[in-house]
Amino acid sequence: MNQEVFEFIDDYNQLTSAYDSESSYLISYKAYRKYVKTKTKEKAREKMGAFQFINIIDRFYGDIVTPKYGDLERIKPGDTRHFAFCNMMLQGFNMLTIARIGGHSQLETQLHYHKHLDHFAQSFVHHAAQMLRMNRKNLMRSNWDVGTQAVIAKSRIYRVGDFQETYKVEHGYCTDHPSRCQVGDCRFCEYYFFSPEDEQKGLAWLKDCSDALEGRLKEQLELIRYVTKSMNYDCATLTYQQTGQEKLSSACSELRRLMDQKAMVDSHLLEDEL
Repeated sequence: MNQEVFEFIDDYNQLTSAYDSESSYLISYKAYRKYVKTKTKEKAREKMGAFQFINIIDRFYGDIVTPKYGDLERIKPGDTRHFAFCNMMLQGFNMLTIARIGGHSQLETQLHYHKHLDHFAQSFVHHAAQMLRMNRKNLMRSNWDVGTQAVIAKSRIYRVGDFQETYKVEHGYCTDHPSRCQVGDCRFCEYYFFSPEDEQKGLAWLKDCSDALEGRLKEQLELIRYVTKSMNYDCATLTYQQTGQEKLSSACSELRRLMDQKAMVDSHLLEDEL
């Protein structure tokens, strides 16, 4: 898990420890009874049942998600396990390792998850693009002059003069000195400010790159599926082919590089959509 999820869980543990400090379960039955008022009589149990857990999820969507985001498709408890396995696959974990962690008795169980890797990768790229767009806005605001900050903050349209340092590049400007460039293609750089003279040509330039990266992502995902299924696994000794693992790790590293590049390009396209 990442740092943000860890901190959420740690905060929850601290908030509920006063009600059930001895429980070995994350969501204890005593903590549930403390915050959820029900007419049923409390029972002596260590963990909550499926009914109580589903009740918490329903309350979460009803009280928090729906009022803010509308009627969205709900994530089921089993989906989180699905997300974890897909995430591990994209990080380069092989089928035997995932089977041991997930408790799968057969490696073929994971083939079902392979079908959803494309959607999982697309979701990751979209979320990363959104975060990059917001981070870039914050960076831009830190470089604004005091006099223009209030005006620009009300609009998503920025001007070259709003930056302390700019250098003309293709369809925009570099807001860092070119001598420090380690990217090569401005579309993949966090310091690139998209400001084309011809907006349609500039957007087409970005879109062509995004489409090309989409194709390369699909090819890379197919390669990952092929490598992980082609590896030699020995379930009796719980070992796997080291050369196959090296190929899988290399393929997943390339996949993450492509996803990072597409997220950066798409973050500029998102500016035009808003």
